[in-house]
Amino acid sequence: MNDFTERMREVLLAQRAKLTGNWELEHERFDEMIHQHDGGDSMDEVSTTNDKKILEQLGATMLMGVQKIDAALARMENGTYGVCVKCAKMIDKERLEAIPEAAMCIDCQRAITSHH
Repeated sequence: MNDFTERMREVLLAQRAKLTGNWELEHERFDEMIHQHDGGDSMDEVSTTNDKKILEQLGATMLMGVQKIDAALARMENGTYGVCVKCAKMIDKERLEAIPEAAMCIDCQRAITSHH
């Protein structure tokens, strides 16, 4: 693993730890709120339902982020980190520094994004 890839690996691991740490913190806060509102009125139930939906969305976002990071770490392990998964060209280092989990070069990413 070269110095650049090693540096990006450290960044990815830090991002992963932050994502999972934030998720655990939010989950703990939600559990505390539920226990405080046991036996509440119907407005509390509505609020709790909305909080559950927000927590689920946060969880889905966190999971997607972790999956992208894990995929980038796997590419590092198999020596394909920095190679576009679509066209096999090298991804610019500047792009990887901005988005360390990037799997595609900017051209391929733009092509996909513009079709959606």
